[in-house]
Amino acid sequence: MTGNTGLTIAVSSLGLPSRAENALVRHGIRAVEVLTTWSRLELLTQVVGLGDGSLDLIEAVLAHMGRHLAADDAGRRYHQPRAGTNQRHIKNHHAWAVPAL
Repeated sequence: MTGNTGLTIAVSSLGLPSRAENALVRHGIRAVEVLTTWSRLELLTQVVGLGDGSLDLIEAVLAHMGRHLAADDAGRRYHQPRAGTNQRHIKNHHAWAVPAL
């Protein structure tokens, strides 16, 4: 744990499903100390590959460790929500399926 020892806990040691772990790592969230600075809303809207089920598992594992995600704060500035997977697919499809003029 953190504190005077300076140790960090890797996200990979949480025992999350590989999809959830890979999504966090791809987004640069590699330590539990970093993960706990994110709120559920931020993770859901900004990290591709995380859904409600994955977030429920993450919160359960953190609770078992005596930790939790940051609170959702209405005054906190969030990035724009990401497009859904289907919307990205359609955009990418048009990019290569429609001939360039």
